Amino acid sequence: MAKPAFEIQFPPTAAPELMHRALNFLEDVYREIEAKSIGAVESDIDHYASGRFVVRVSSARYLGQVSSLISTLLGQHKLRNDATVTRADRSKEGRAL
Repeated sequence: MAKPAFEIQFPPTAAPELMHRALNFLEDVYREIEAKSIGAVESDIDHYASGRFVVRVSSARYLGQVSSLISTLLGQHKLRNDATVTRADRSKEGRAL
């Protein structure tokens, strides 16, 4: 079974200011989940590219903790209205959070 993952999608074409905030957000996510050993960011956190980032959770037991962290950090970076977060390890029909 694949490990649980979240996909965070920002607009594919975005203003530089939004790209900068999104990358800062991803760096914060990376630092937190790596420090707690609860997951990994599988996308390049230094390049915006398509605005799609994947956060893999090390175990299903940490799903709630990682989901909460992502939500909190989106709020702190004022990105809640700019990001769509879905479960990447689920089928397309029921993956929106």
